[in-house]
Amino acid sequence: MHSLRILIPLLGLAACWQKPTEEERVRSVVQSVITGAEAGDVGDVMANVSKRYHDDSDMDQEGIRGVLTMEFMKRGPILVVPGPIEVVVTGATAHATFEAAIAEGSGKWTDVMPVSADGWHLDVDFVREEDDVWRVQNHTLTSWKRP
Repeated sequence: MHSLRILIPLLGLAACWQKPTEEERVRSVVQSVITGAEAGDVGDVMANVSKRYHDDSDMDQEGIRGVLTMEFMKRGPILVVPGPIEVVVTGATAHATFEAAIAEGSGKWTDVMPVSADGWHLDVDFVREEDDVWRVQNHTLTSWKRP
């Protein structure tokens, strides 16, 4: 009888669970990249970047790895504050658009004023790969700063 009292609420919770939508899965990848970047963990960020990555500057996956390694070593912790993330999924590709404030500093109380802050508009293209995981295939950053 006691085990039934535990099992019934668990079954009710399981019935309420819904599989995440593709849009939610893409937003989860964006959040994973942000978490990895804030931790300065190149591996965590790169786990979300496709081997087929390319951008307009002819940067590939290994180029991104090198840039991230250099930036994380140079800057230390960063703080990323994203705005709402708009996602459009079309078959096995997706596009996310959002704004983010990025600053040096961890966002902890000891960082009263972050340095080198900037705002960015991000356009990110994703591909759903053979292992059914969404990964970044391309991205562009546009600074809020005026030239």
